[in-house]
Amino acid sequence: EMDSSRSLLKRLKHCTAIKIGALEMKARRQFLKQELLKHGKQLAEGPWNNQILETVTQREGGHPRYLQLLVETLVREANYQTLQQDLKSYGGTVKEIVTAQLIAAENSHGQSAVK
Repeated sequence: EMDSSRSLLKRLKHCTAIKIGALEMKARRQFLKQELLKHGKQLAEGPWNNQILETVTQREGGHPRYLQLLVETLVREANYQTLQQDLKSYGGTVKEIVTAQLIAAENSHGQSAVK
């Protein structure tokens, strides 16, 4: 992945690569809440059911792109009655979320439509 990024940067001489590390826990929670709010959604944050904490502690939970993709997926696919299970099924990485979306698209529209 980094090799392809470097190759691309060599062709685009006016661009600079910036490696962004994971957000701190407070920033993760705030970012997730803001993303949910954009869609008029929220997750539980109670002492026995803390969906916010479960989400931001996923493997890539500190990365904004993961959190954005997860929120987009929740808005599109999640069901209130199965939300807890849905959150766990999406995976802890961008790759896992995208893979699940591709599998769902193949199941809905057929493999020939998803390439």
